[in-house]
Amino acid sequence: MARPRSTGMSTIAPLWSTTGAPKDLQLRCRCGHVRGVANNVAPHAGFRFVCYCQDCQAFARFLDRPDVLDAAGGTDIFHMPMGRVKLTAGTDAVRCLQFSSRVFRWYTDCCRTPIANTAGPRFPVVGPIHSFMSRCPCRAYSRRVSAPPFQACRE
Repeated sequence: MARPRSTGMSTIAPLWSTTGAPKDLQLRCRCGHVRGVANNVAPHAGFRFVCYCQDCQAFARFLDRPDVLDAAGGTDIFHMPMGRVKLTAGTDAVRCLQFSSRVFRWYTDCCRTPIANTAGPRFPVVGPIHSFMSRCPCRAYSRRVSAPPFQACRE
């Protein structure tokens, strides 16, 4: 899929090419201090997209994590209901910042791993970023992926 130019728009792509039963997905930062779980992850339980906005790119620069961006400068995100994500360890290292008044960007202070994006209580979804997922969610299902794999896939 071609990257939008200066519009700051996102490219939307399905996470899996087929449906499957919901699975729990382990979440962890690069050093393992912050951990959590995303419950009931399934194709019908959210949507995957690659965001090319200037704020997502600025977030990666702030964290000094160019590996978070794909070759075209996009961040791979999976939006899901906020209640399905729970941090189980290391919450003392969780930090938040905003580049604009719309999106809260969460990261770990221990190893500067981006965790997720949220938009506040009026829009109760969370967008975990691929680098916080301990395994690529596309591989949580043994199905063919219809979108490019996560760049930071640890499998």
